[in-house]
Amino acid sequence: KRQKRSDPEVKKKETELKRQKRSDNQVKKKEANFKRQKRTDPNVKENDRKYMRKRRNDPHIKQKEVDFKRKKRTDPKVKEKDREYMREKRLAPEVKEKECKWKKSKRENPVIYQRECERNKKAMKNRRKSDIYREIEMVHKRRKCHNCSYKNKETIKNTLQKQKAREYPYNVLNEKQKVEFRKYGRDMKELLNIFNTRTAEGPVYVCTCCQQLWFKHSVFNVDEIYLKTENEKAIFKTCRTKFVSKDGKEWICKTCRNSVKEGKIPKLSIKNKMGFPLLPPELQLYSMEERLIALRIVFMLLRDHPVGGQTFV
Repeated sequence: KRQKRSDPEVKKKETELKRQKRSDNQVKKKEANFKRQKRTDPNVKENDRKYMRKRRNDPHIKQKEVDFKRKKRTDPKVKEKDREYMREKRLAPEVKEKECKWKKSKRENPVIYQRECERNKKAMKNRRKSDIYREIEMVHKRRKCHNCSYKNKETIKNTLQKQKAREYPYNVLNEKQKVEFRKYGRDMKELLNIFNTRTAEGPVYVCTCCQQLWFKHSVFNVDEIYLKTENEKAIFKTCRTKFVSKDGKEWICKTCRNSVKEGKIPKLSIKNKMGFPLLPPELQLYSMEERLIALRIVFMLLRDHPVGGQTFV
């Protein structure tokens, strides 16, 4: 038989006959069952694996196998089956560990690591185009931030990264410049834009603790505040008045938030009887009427400075 099969024509005929036979479903099922029974024997299984490894050393065979798998995975049913099979496999901790080790060993190669990073970036960009995915991601991040262990890990990781970066003086200068650019902008136009955006609405935001008027950049939304200890939560409950102001939300100023995080009641809190008394209906006047009856009218003068000639208030 081996001598016969050395002839390519005989080999072709034999393969065609086998294909014709396998077109019958019953023959195909019998062959599959026979192979499964054979593979229950560990020696047969090991021999099959060795044979397949030897075959895959040939790049042409390897490429054919990859192309065939890709074609199969275009079918959504096959893709779903593969995913379910892999999920079931990963439930075993041994399989999970092996997969993690194999991925780590692969990532040691800088080319593979770079390729994986680029692929992940593209995938995340495509996902984040969806508004629903972005909302889910934000909710997930907020939940994570409330977890103390995760927050501590993130702070340690960030501090270590910054410490390594600050070893070089160039990075220190860049960090300082970035902070300055955020606060004051790169030029006069940006500085004016920052000032206009911050003061566009005016002091309309009312603090829930002290009920003073603040600008937007000096208040925080109450729902987004993270309090670590139970003592902080209890102090915040006592100070909170649930006063809703701008955008139908409850706000808290920086000074009150800092004092609550320190475990202290804010000095100007309403609970310390530092609130303004309610205006009677007789004194609810227009701005012009208020100035007419005011005891002191606040005004400013601009004068020349004796040295240099610049103006001052």
